[in-house]
Amino acid sequence: MLVLLILKWAIILSIIGLVAVSSVIIVKLMMAHNKYKHLPGPPRNSFLFGNLSLLQSVMKDETTFGEAFFELHKKYGPVVLIFALHKAVVSMTDPAIIKEVLTNDKYVKPAENYTVFVELFGERFGGYSLVSETNHEKWARHRRVLNPAFHRQYLRELMYIFNDSAGRMVQYLTTKADGKTEVSMVDTIGRVTVEAIAKAGFSMEEDMIFQRSTFRDAIALCFEAGRKVNIDPLLQYNPFKEARDYRAKTKEAIHLLRDTAERMIRQRLKDQQEGKKLPKDILSYIIKTAMVDEKFQMVEMVDEFVAFFGAGSDTTGNLLNFTLLCLSQNPHVMERLLEEIDTVIGDKEDLLYEDIAKLEYMMLVLKETLRLFPPVIGTGRRNPEELQCLGHRVPANTMLFVSLTLCK
Repeated sequence: MLVLLILKWAIILSIIGLVAVSSVIIVKLMMAHNKYKHLPGPPRNSFLFGNLSLLQSVMKDETTFGEAFFELHKKYGPVVLIFALHKAVVSMTDPAIIKEVLTNDKYVKPAENYTVFVELFGERFGGYSLVSETNHEKWARHRRVLNPAFHRQYLRELMYIFNDSAGRMVQYLTTKADGKTEVSMVDTIGRVTVEAIAKAGFSMEEDMIFQRSTFRDAIALCFEAGRKVNIDPLLQYNPFKEARDYRAKTKEAIHLLRDTAERMIRQRLKDQQEGKKLPKDILSYIIKTAMVDEKFQMVEMVDEFVAFFGAGSDTTGNLLNFTLLCLSQNPHVMERLLEEIDTVIGDKEDLLYEDIAKLEYMMLVLKETLRLFPPVIGTGRRNPEELQCLGHRVPANTMLFVSLTLCK
């Protein structure tokens, strides 16, 4: 009888607890819905999960986030409210507001936006680098350490690497130019981008253009996994074998990237302590600066290595591929660009640093490509106080989504 009595009260208390928690969740959701009801946006198709249909359409590859937001803004205007599961997100496309949000330090980067870059499937991936650090003071310290490595005088000394990688890409494409073989320019530009970064940044001698590179594959897999988790957060907990194997494969890729980075950094530190001549690459400059800053730890150097490789290759590759797309759709631009290249470079085998400033039309083409096709669709901020946007009142501490693809 005593056991049954205890079981009875345990069930009753569990039910009471479940009802209490559910009531709190429901009240919080009702308050959030009421708080934002004055803002334009699509109706929620679920009380608990908000605009779930938007997320489902992206998961099924029926659309992309960029395309989905384009349609939403076309229908509802420059300010759109959606509920991403239970969180309110306000997307904005007004250039003046975007300038205010992105240039004022009081609008902080939401840490939750960078979760999958910091840690992926329980493994530290990019950590707290310039890409993902949301504490402005720490971000500024990292920036001070890294800035010297990107001075124009230093980049001038690396031109031979960029010329070599570009020449090797032409050789690679020549081997495929038989009139029958299809070539993926996304893949080809990805190859040359990663190789140039590997050589200029870290003096890595691996052939990443002609040969399949496990290092490049690891970078691609990790970023693919990050995108998948952003679209489908439950992938992290999916118990089925396919998902478990995917998580294990991604973790191996993360270990390869971070172990390679730590091994290279430790060897470079050892060479410096022994008075050996260091190669003129970005890693050497970072180490020299970091040695002065005693707070810059090994784990932070590894974070920056992964971020530099991953984000650098991803954004640069996207820019070059979208530039090719724009040129293919605008033959007159291609013709004028070729004329400028013939005038400035002519029969030179190598491009000089001084030549870059003379390629004025090319710079315009690249900037216009960035305007039309930003490497990322947008970025997030939080407003510390109420924000007025085109007559709409956005409550304080709201997740703001700055849509870069629609800000024209």
